[in-house]
Amino acid sequence: MNNKILNEVDKIIEFIKESDDYKDYIYLKDKLSKHEEANNLINEIKLLQKKIVKLEVNKQDTKDLDNKIKANLDELNKIPLYRDFIDKQEILNDYYQTIKNRLDEYFYNKMN
Repeated sequence: MNNKILNEVDKIIEFIKESDDYKDYIYLKDKLSKHEEANNLINEIKLLQKKIVKLEVNKQDTKDLDNKIKANLDELNKIPLYRDFIDKQEILNDYYQTIKNRLDEYFYNKMN
């Protein structure tokens, strides 16, 4: 039974990997990894997020860092390649969430 389920899951994964949305996502991810400005902004945001976590642990004000992150995100969202990547990522996340919800619903109905 377990192998049969895993085989069906593998089929779903392959179906997604063969989709144009997934192929576009991989293409955009590769192009984005080579985009210097976007990567600098992303790295700066990650660094600021780490600083915020440390400040929050010490119950210190994070407003200035929050504003810097917002400004960097605003700049990042002006890069069309980044927006295209995020849009495609959201589409794939919707696929995954739909699959998860359908499985949850199926098992819930079978078990109750």
